[in-house]
Amino acid sequence: MITSTLRMVFTGPARDEALQVLRTLWGPVRSHPGCLATRLMRDDQDERVLTWVEHWQTREDHERHVRSDTFRRLLAVMDLAAEPPLLEVDEVERRQGFESVEQLRGAAPLMSLNVDSTRKRGVK
Repeated sequence: MITSTLRMVFTGPARDEALQVLRTLWGPVRSHPGCLATRLMRDDQDERVLTWVEHWQTREDHERHVRSDTFRRLLAVMDLAAEPPLLEVDEVERRQGFESVEQLRGAAPLMSLNVDSTRKRGVK
C-alpha cells in the first residue's frame, strides 16, 4: 500500500480557495483505480495548515494518479500555498489495528468491552 501525505500552509483567501478545490477533488480521486481512501484534514493548532492524504493499493496505482489530470489540479492547489508544501510518499508493508494492542497488552482493547456491561456501570 502507498500512503501519500501532502501538508500545505495557506494564508488569507488562498486557504478558502484551496479548501474548495480539494473538496471537489475528493470524488474524482476516489474514483481512480486502486484508490483506497482520501482524507482532507485541518490542523487544530494552526488553521493555516491543510493536509491531504491518499491511500493507494499499489505503487502503480499511485503513479498512474500522479500522471493524471486530477493530480494536475492538486498541483494547482499547491501553487496557492504560502510556504513550500511537504509531500511524503510512504510504502506500507503491513497495517495492523487493535489486534496489535491486544497482542502487546495481553488483553482485549477497551473498544471490545461488552456494551451492556458498560451501561450497567453507568458508562455511556
